[in-house]
Amino acid sequence: MLIFNYMLSINILKEDKIGEKRVSLIPKDLFLIKNIGVNNIFFEKNCGLLSGFSNNNYINNGAILLESKNIIYKDINLSINFPCFEKFKCFEKNSILICLNLPILDKYYLDFIKKNKISIFILSKIPRISRAQNMDFLTSISYVSGYRFFIESIYHYDGFIGGYFFSNIKINPLKIFIIGAGISGLSTISFFLSLKSEVYVYDINLDIKDYIESLGAKYIKIRNSLYLFLLENINKFDIIIISVNCNSNSFFLIDKNILNKINKKIVIVDFFSKNGSNCELSSLNKVVKYKDIKIISYDDFSNLSPCITSLLYSNNLVNYLKLILNKKNKNFLNFNDFIIKNTIFFYKGILYLNKKNSKKNDFNKFNSFFKKNNFNKFNINNYFFLLLLFLIFLNCINIIYNNYIVIFLSNFFIFILFSIIGYKKIINIDYSFHTPLISLTNALSGMISIGCLLQSNTNGSLGNFFSFLSFFLLNINVFTGFFITRRMLKMLFNK
Repeated sequence: MLIFNYMLSINILKEDKIGEKRVSLIPKDLFLIKNIGVNNIFFEKNCGLLSGFSNNNYINNGAILLESKNIIYKDINLSINFPCFEKFKCFEKNSILICLNLPILDKYYLDFIKKNKISIFILSKIPRISRAQNMDFLTSISYVSGYRFFIESIYHYDGFIGGYFFSNIKINPLKIFIIGAGISGLSTISFFLSLKSEVYVYDINLDIKDYIESLGAKYIKIRNSLYLFLLENINKFDIIIISVNCNSNSFFLIDKNILNKINKKIVIVDFFSKNGSNCELSSLNKVVKYKDIKIISYDDFSNLSPCITSLLYSNNLVNYLKLILNKKNKNFLNFNDFIIKNTIFFYKGILYLNKKNSKKNDFNKFNSFFKKNNFNKFNINNYFFLLLLFLIFLNCINIIYNNYIVIFLSNFFIFILFSIIGYKKIINIDYSFHTPLISLTNALSGMISIGCLLQSNTNGSLGNFFSFLSFFLLNINVFTGFFITRRMLKMLFNK
């Protein structure tokens, strides 16, 4: 097991990536780290300077400056990007690295990780479940990226965004076309709508149409291909924002044929992914001018707002550290935790995904019963199968003994079983479905409340008490869920 003795230290690394302005932990969050038992917090010189945090900000909040040239990074090391090998080889044996992404590692990295038993946790692999919302940095940076789509486009367009009418002067609002209605796309939509622009949206997912229209934007349904639509209608728009990832460089969504058809001033904001760009003339982290067209392309738009992005990352990182340094786990890293299991890539030099070495890992010491029966792949059908067997067994006893205790045990077993099923299913549900889930649970709670009333006069005084208690708790869920849904609908429809 990986043991934390709560006399450990944390190191805040300076980012090595060219152009990176963010920092993993901001000064105001240092006291939160110390509250969970960290002894010392060290930081590299000027690690937060580009994000607006000076060395004095860290020192005044209790951090210690690392000034020595021959630095040894021990215990827990925090970073956004994976450190360069010159820095990585200074990691002490059995130390931990927590960063956002894991690049393709060469032989030197892998040999050093194995030899020095380095553990690596990757925050981009945090599952999108209810319990992990306060650790989900990808959602946070997607919202900031949407904000930067908005800022960059209106800055480079250099014109009036919203409609304007005064006396005999009338300026029509700009027409914005947004491709991709993910989190970044939706935040961009809300910013443009706040300035009274005409916003048109296309997304391959038709289920999001109602949500887009509830915000006030117009959903465009494209029958043929998106490429042909742009070829015919690109001059109708003033700003085009492509917030989706490009799959291949072999095909461009906006090629030179489309660009040559443009006969007006237009701004194209293109998300440059690892696989390439969506526009043929896009250049990574540059603004390209072609005729009256400006093409803005960055691989990480959130890096253009380093202060707010660092604040969000720091907050998510603190919540993650609270999880892995939880004293309730008796100073042991809880490998049974779903979030922790998803974020571990290397544990003491061993690749977690390598199943050949899984027997040597501490988190694979399962109960022999589960190994023999392969219950680590347990699904809901197994629950119903056990339920059926148990009910058959109880009915056989009931026929023989005609005892009311059997009825109670049967109902109690059903209650326990479905509580487990409900917990396992809801805890792993994507939180983007939580609003419709509230409405669904309201309806189910209302129906179950009727069942509680029907049962109140059939089970004696004890049954009446539990029926009343269930009815009371269910109606709390109904009314609170109703008010939450009502408030969110008001926000959507701007009422």
